[in-house]
Amino acid sequence: MKKIIAFVILTMLAILPFSAQAGNFTVQWNANPEPVDGYKVHFSTVPGGPYTVLQEVAGDITSIVTTELAAGNYCFVVTAFKAGIPDSSFSDECCGIVPLSTPTGVSCSLN
Repeated sequence: MKKIIAFVILTMLAILPFSAQAGNFTVQWNANPEPVDGYKVHFSTVPGGPYTVLQEVAGDITSIVTTELAAGNYCFVVTAFKAGIPDSSFSDECCGIVPLSTPTGVSCSLN
């Protein structure tokens, strides 16, 4: 079967600071052009991984908000999945820092 090549093989648009609760990230991506069952958002505290699945969402969802992250570096990638087909390749990586003393988060937009 044809492997899903999700346009979740994303190009990072921006990493933009925004005012939010301490320890939050918003991760957004463009929907896959082919129907998918869902997306897996993976994270690492080191650029380039290894990654751990943070959250799975349905195929009609294209963003998540993580909460209560400890201060530190975080990098995110997204994969698309569909039953019976291997997951797509990782998207481009989107990284940011949860600061120690400032109550801000980072927004990652992927397309």
